[in-house]
Amino acid sequence: MTQIALINQGKEDVKMNVYRNLKSKKVKIGKSMHDLPATVESSITLDKKGKLHFPVLILYEEFMTTDFIEDWQEDNTFREELRPLYKEQAVWDTEGAYRIDTIEVYF
Repeated sequence: MTQIALINQGKEDVKMNVYRNLKSKKVKIGKSMHDLPATVESSITLDKKGKLHFPVLILYEEFMTTDFIEDWQEDNTFREELRPLYKEQAVWDTEGAYRIDTIEVYF
C-alpha cells in the first residue's frame, strides 16, 4: 500500500470514528446552510477522550457579520462559549444589544 493510500485510509478511519460517535449519541447533522472560506477548519472532530468538537457559525444578519467558534466541545454550555464573544461591545453593535444577558440562542 502506498503512503498516500495509508493517509487516505487514516482519514476515513477518523471520519468513521466521528460518525459512530455522533450516531451513538443520537446527534443528527443537517445540511450545511452557509459556505465557509476554505481556510477555516469546519469539520467535526473527536478528541482522545471521545468528546466531539463542533465548528459553530453565529450570524448577525441585520449587521451582515458573523462570529465563528472553531472548537466548541460537546459538553460546554452556551454561556461558557458565548461569554468571551460578548465580553466587550462589538463595534457594529452601536446600541449594545448583544450582551450575554440579552441574547437568545436557537439551536
